[in-house]
Amino acid sequence: MQHRKIQLTERRPHPREPQASAGEVPHAADLYVGRQVAAVRIHSNVTQAELARAVQVSPQQLQKYENGKNRISASMLFEIATFLGVPVSRFFQGLPGNEKQSGEVASLPRRRADHFHSKQRGAPAD
Repeated sequence: MQHRKIQLTERRPHPREPQASAGEVPHAADLYVGRQVAAVRIHSNVTQAELARAVQVSPQQLQKYENGKNRISASMLFEIATFLGVPVSRFFQGLPGNEKQSGEVASLPRRRADHFHSKQRGAPAD
């Protein structure tokens, strides 16, 4: 039997898997949240393979989430939190700049808020 050489092409990230560009440092919040996912997972005695299977991603993808190389979408963070039995907010506890009390909502800067509200009404932004 003759074996053929297969040329591997570079895998492009799926659009649902935001990634930092080569040489780009991940955002501190992405690193923090990823590390919190790992900490909660370990505390819950769940392996990467088990969690990955439960949320339907590869173990490699989960590892990228935990290392902050890929950002975790809100829906994926919800799935992870649900499986681990913690609220989504658990992954943000202790994040610098996240000291607001529950129930408080940070407001958008005035210019961004005006732009957001004008887009909602269909009016042109200034």
